[in-house]
Amino acid sequence: MSEDPRAAVAELVQRARQGRLVLYTGAGLSLAEPAAGPRSWQLADRLRPAVAELLGVDLETLAGDNLERLGARVVAEAADKMSELRRRAANAAPFCTMEPNYGHEAVALLMREGVVKAVTANWDLGIETAGTRLDIKIAGVTTALERAALGQQLPLYKVHGCASRPETLKATREEVDEPMKWARAEVQQALVDGTVVFIGLGTIGAYVSEPFDELVPLWRAAGATIKVVDPELSKAWREALGDDADGVHIDADAAEFLDDLLRAIAREALGQAAQRIRVIQDEQAAWTRTMLDGIERLDEALRDATGQAVLRWMRDGVTHARDGSSSSTTRASNR
Repeated sequence: MSEDPRAAVAELVQRARQGRLVLYTGAGLSLAEPAAGPRSWQLADRLRPAVAELLGVDLETLAGDNLERLGARVVAEAADKMSELRRRAANAAPFCTMEPNYGHEAVALLMREGVVKAVTANWDLGIETAGTRLDIKIAGVTTALERAALGQQLPLYKVHGCASRPETLKATREEVDEPMKWARAEVQQALVDGTVVFIGLGTIGAYVSEPFDELVPLWRAAGATIKVVDPELSKAWREALGDDADGVHIDADAAEFLDDLLRAIAREALGQAAQRIRVIQDEQAAWTRTMLDGIERLDEALRDATGQAVLRWMRDGVTHARDGSSSSTTRASNR
C-alpha cells in the first residue's frame, strides 16, 4: 500500500466507483504461476496430432498451423468432427482444474466489490475457482440464455466459450465475431462514458486470435475509452489504435496492473473515510478527532499490506453488501 499505483491506473478508480469499468482479459492473465496456462502455440502443438488423426493426414502436413488454422481445416475437410476437436481442445490443458493465480483472485475480488464487469477470451475456470475459494459465486456464461438463468451468481462473460462445456468453445476465427457483440451488449451500461481495459490480449494472444481492427470500433461505439495492458504493445494493437496507441497503452503485465488497481481502490476507500470524518469534524470535534487519529494509525499499519489483503479485510467486516455491490466505496461501509 505504500507504493503509489501507476497514474494511468489510479485514474480508473472513478470509473470503477461509478460501475463503468470493464475488464476484458486474455490468455496473458492465466500464464503466471501457479495457473501456468498454455500459450496459444503450446495449445496448437498439443492438438496437432489429434487433428491429424481426425483428418487422416500426416502430422507433417499440419506443421506450423495455429489453433484457428487447425479448426478451419477440420471445418473444411471434416465438419462433422468439430465436436470431437472441441472436446479434445477442452482437455488439452488443465483448464477446468487450473490453480488460480494472483490475477484470477484480483479479478474475482473486483467483481465481488461490484467495481468491474468482467469479460474473458479464456476457456479456463481460473477466475471462477478463485471466486469459490474466496466464497464468491461466479459463473462463466457463454450465451444470453445462460445469463438469463443465473441466480445470485456473478456473471463472467466468456466470449470464446468455456472448457467445462466443450460445445461452446470457439476454435476458428469465424466463430469469434458474434460472441464479441453479445458480450458488449451485456455490459452496455458500463460502457456508456466508461472504460474497457484489455488485459493480456496482446503479444501473447488468445487461443484464437482477436480481430483487433474490429474490437476497437466495436467497444468504442458506446463512447467508451479503451486501455490496453501489456508489457509490449503488439503490432496488431498499434495498427488498430493508430495515433492513439501510445496514449492507450499501460506498460504492465496482468498481475502488476491488477495489483495497482486493487491498491488504488483500497486507498480511495480509506481516503473517503477520512474525508467524511473531516466534513463533520467542526460539529463533533472531540469524537471525530479520535476517529481521524484511528484512520491515520490504520493507514500507517497497512503500509506493508497488499491492496488485495486490504480489500479482503474491508469486505470481511461487512454483512450488508451482496456480492457484486460495493462495500469499500459506499457511505454505508465507512462506518
